Amino acid sequence: MQAYFACGTIRAKGPASSVLTFAVDSLVSLEATVVPFFEQHAPFVKASDFAAFADIVRSLRRKEHFTAAGFERLVRLAYSMNEAGKQRARPIEKILLGSSETARQAALL
Repeated sequence: MQAYFACGTIRAKGPASSVLTFAVDSLVSLEATVVPFFEQHAPFVKASDFAAFADIVRSLRRKEHFTAAGFERLVRLAYSMNEAGKQRARPIEKILLGSSETARQAALL
């Protein structure tokens, strides 16, 4: 995948894990390469999660998370993904509690 997409890194899933993961940290690479590929070759499972992911990537590139309303929308969208998966480390309320301060700090940049 790393060679095909010409981006991303291969990492061990954990310190003692033999499982490898492919991670793309660049929003530019995600928006330009990865998201369009999966829009053309739609996944059979978790299609709604992918649609939310694509929306989040594009919204982050447009810097929508710099406003309190945009930040809250993206957090809620992210928390709606993979609901049957592992529980999150922090509840959504704790994340949103700091959203107005996060937006204020981002606006100062």
